Amino acid sequence: MFRYLAPIIGRGQDWMLADADGVLLDEAFEGLAPVVVNRFIEAVMKIKAMGISILMAESHLAAATRIGDRLYAIDRGEIIFHGPPKEALANEKVVKALRG
Repeated sequence: MFRYLAPIIGRGQDWMLADADGVLLDEAFEGLAPVVVNRFIEAVMKIKAMGISILMAESHLAAATRIGDRLYAIDRGEIIFHGPPKEALANEKVVKALRG
């Protein structure tokens, strides 16, 4: 199913799984400087424009809302929001979960 497994940005804990149809990003933006986040978002958007699906597990909500077409917010194993990413920023449950 997946053709290769490769570390992203040289950080051992973050991995990208890719095949011809999709990419899985797991907390890819965590700990990155804002300028790097912006450049990485641009790169991911180019991948998306090529018709490649992107599945992200991401706590960096601002990055996720810029990339995603649909967003699911999960708190303690429960889906507390699903819908357009821009609506997540205004959702009280999502904001509360992010604040802890």
